[in-house]
Amino acid sequence: MENLIHIKNQIHIKKEKENKEDEDDIIKYKYKVLIEYKNIISNLEVINEYMKVLRTKGSSLPIKITLEINLDVEKKELPNVGYWLVKEKKEYEEIRDFLFTVKNAYISQLNSIYKNNPNIRLIYGKQFRSLMKHLEHNFKIDSFLRYIVNNTDNNKPIKEGYKAINRAVKLENYIKYYDLVNKDSLDGISNYIISLFECNGKTFGEHYKEMKIISKEKGIYLHECENNSMEEYIINLFYEKTVDLPIAQNVLIGNKETSSEEIQAFFHRAILCNYNNLFVVEINDSFSEIQQSIMNNYIDNLLSSKYNIYKEKNKEDKIEKKNTDKYLDSYIVFIYNKTNKNITLFLKEIKKFVSLKEEQQLKKRDLKVSNIYDNVKSNITDFLNKNFKNILVMGSDICGLGKSEEIRKHDKRK
Repeated sequence: MENLIHIKNQIHIKKEKENKEDEDDIIKYKYKVLIEYKNIISNLEVINEYMKVLRTKGSSLPIKITLEINLDVEKKELPNVGYWLVKEKKEYEEIRDFLFTVKNAYISQLNSIYKNNPNIRLIYGKQFRSLMKHLEHNFKIDSFLRYIVNNTDNNKPIKEGYKAINRAVKLENYIKYYDLVNKDSLDGISNYIISLFECNGKTFGEHYKEMKIISKEKGIYLHECENNSMEEYIINLFYEKTVDLPIAQNVLIGNKETSSEEIQAFFHRAILCNYNNLFVVEINDSFSEIQQSIMNNYIDNLLSSKYNIYKEKNKEDKIEKKNTDKYLDSYIVFIYNKTNKNITLFLKEIKKFVSLKEEQQLKKRDLKVSNIYDNVKSNITDFLNKNFKNILVMGSDICGLGKSEEIRKHDKRK
């Protein structure tokens, strides 16, 4: 595609005055062909963008587009241009319009299922395609299934969920019934995730209850800290609030690699969560203004949904949307580097929904920790000693002090 765009951008058409009538016809023809070629590539750019959106958001769209162009400007013939949706031949305008409709329908269905099916919020983007391959073709994704049910013990086998009979959809059926096909695919994934939890010994609700907060705080809060201590702070915060270590689904690291799909899934999990769980967002310096804007939009829209649900059930309550500690069930903490100057507008938007009292408590709590590393080590040691026998924890705040060698010596003595 990049090569085609490059060629299109290199086309410069210059009309030349010619005396001979036949040469003038050739020039007109060349002009017509090149204009047509530029139009074709422009449409292909749009088609490519629509397909990229569908792939990125996880649609299992069974479409392959091939293009053949025989461009010969010396002959007085229009270029032979062919477009195919696998077997079914269509003009590029039809393909463009069809993909536009499919894209909008799929995004609408995805938004709907994220709002109504809590279990499907655990996955995002291309992970949908991976699960569909698993359901249709037994594509192996054991490590991904472990992530979904939070099974971090490699010695404990992951049990397969119940698979409905899923077969690859034929193209002609997809073109006619794409709306139903997409809905069936998303519903099938949702049902499979529920069964995956059940087959591995717990329900989806129990998964969240394991991360319940002891002190029952709720709402949205901010905390600034040194750039090199964010991860330690997250571990400390989880251990203090839940007496457990963080799980992947409850932490979002905002950096240049963070996709809009990941942001979408995380905030559906965090804001629409019906359990008193801790969620943490770490904002790194590389988190761009575009990503910040996407995050703010999801936060604002989802808080509106949660607030409206609360107000529908509690019509006499006079709370406002900014009082997140009153209507959220979850506890969401944004952690950022105090020297990061690129998030001023982002913080301004978030502060509309922050409880200042709890934010001050978070700062005071952090000041009590004289040595962050010692506190992390203490928390991890406590956790390991409660869950395992005969645990020895070795650590240091810098590398190269001989920990590995000491562990090898310890093993030999045993």
